[in-house]
Amino acid sequence: MTQNLILSEGFDEDLLKIFSGLEKATKSIYRTAKTLGIENTKFLLTYSAIIGALVRPLNASLSSEFPNLTDSEKILLIIGVCSVYYNQNASEIRQISRLIREKNLTKEFNSIKKSTEKMMNLFRIFISNTTKSAKMINEIVFFIFLLPVLDYILKINAGAFSSQDLNDLAKRIVALSVISVNQSFIKKILQKVAKKSKQE
Repeated sequence: MTQNLILSEGFDEDLLKIFSGLEKATKSIYRTAKTLGIENTKFLLTYSAIIGALVRPLNASLSSEFPNLTDSEKILLIIGVCSVYYNQNASEIRQISRLIREKNLTKEFNSIKKSTEKMMNLFRIFISNTTKSAKMINEIVFFIFLLPVLDYILKINAGAFSSQDLNDLAKRIVALSVISVNQSFIKKILQKVAKKSKQE
């Protein structure tokens, strides 16, 4: 079976599952937010796939460092961190911050915020090595949705993909992207991931 056949038969379905999974994770948090007394969390739905990409690593980080946190507390902290990057409404951010303080979760919030900043910086370095576009580097928070996609591609032996394979992959990712993104930019990222996959 050729690599191209593998792409045509399985990649589209897997890619759709990744993106739908990101949105599902965020919608679950959105529903829980209401039970926590957070009144306005529309930003979660606006950036659902982007925020969904942060949910798993942030949840894993919190579970590892603070194993006694309840699911509701972890969700509140995740919403808090995401509001810093994606919520433009200052009053909503203050409300979330107040809830975090009331539940004595300031230490946990500062820790997960630092972890998020570290992850963002690492991804920014990765992107800066791929493109010279200052706009894309500065808007790195909006490209976070690519993380689970790149992780998946790294695991399916991307090092064996031809240039045409990578071009096809880039085209499919652009078609499903939650923001406007340049296909050549995506292909450059894929080439970097493919190179890493070949080395491993």
